[in-house]
Amino acid sequence: MPSDYRGTMPTQPESTALAELPLHDLAAFEAVARLGTFGAAAAELAVTQSAVSHRVRHLETTLGCALFDRGAKGARPTAAGERYFALVAAALDELRSAQTALDLHEKRLLRVAVAPALGTAWLLPRIEAFRERHPGSTFEVRTVATPDDPATDDCDVLIHYAEAAVPSDRVHALFEDSIRAVCSPAFLAEHGPFDSVDRLLAAPLLRHVLLPWETWIAGAFRRTVTVPHAWMLDDAVSLLEAAAHGLGLALATRVAADPLVDSGRLVIAHPHIANTASYTARVTDTGLAKTLAARFASALATAASG
Repeated sequence: MPSDYRGTMPTQPESTALAELPLHDLAAFEAVARLGTFGAAAAELAVTQSAVSHRVRHLETTLGCALFDRGAKGARPTAAGERYFALVAAALDELRSAQTALDLHEKRLLRVAVAPALGTAWLLPRIEAFRERHPGSTFEVRTVATPDDPATDDCDVLIHYAEAAVPSDRVHALFEDSIRAVCSPAFLAEHGPFDSVDRLLAAPLLRHVLLPWETWIAGAFRRTVTVPHAWMLDDAVSLLEAAAHGLGLALATRVAADPLVDSGRLVIAHPHIANTASYTARVTDTGLAKTLAARFASALATAASG
């Protein structure tokens, strides 16, 4: 060993034979060996016979040995070809099985991101109705406070507020919603009535990241004010539960608050109702690869219009 040897390892990986074996060459070889002729292989692979012959020749050149004895009646694998066929056929079968399993799983799975309260109050029953019409479909539902939440990155359908979204093949309008002020009956009895800005600002306010008090107050009282520090929650369900437990006055969308108002846990604290943006179902870039995603978004729009 030379005296200046430092025991260093190569910095670049050595090329392997695998990197030089295109999958379409292996598929052509396997089809010819299994079917017995280049013509039959070409028909199965939906390419020309010349293309199959070229791919097999390329593979033989790469391997450095003949894989077929070619004759007038077809192509017969050589001894080396027989051994290679057994290995390649098994490997391709494994790849086909893996592809089939992945296709079945992914094509039937929809990853849906939804505003929290909408998922609980409106979406879940409609998912079940969709599954009845599409047996085998499965869902992963995650709640996101805002449409740009990182949790939406790999979802197929996003259901959330939208600013005057233009309907398209990918964006489906669901319904308009409205904002109202709500609180528990006991809270209203203690702090109300909220018939002035001063009385309102004297009460503990619960704030959702998407529903600013300043905008609602401007509409209700024709006043521009700066709302003091308030509870901040990014989850509409938690916001409504906090209000129902008497922790403060909350702004909430109709679709989120109605179940609690109907049950008597919340009451409308002020008659002013403010408009908000629409709910939409949007097929994401990820969802474009799934036919089921477009069907689901369209089905939600149909359900909303009914």
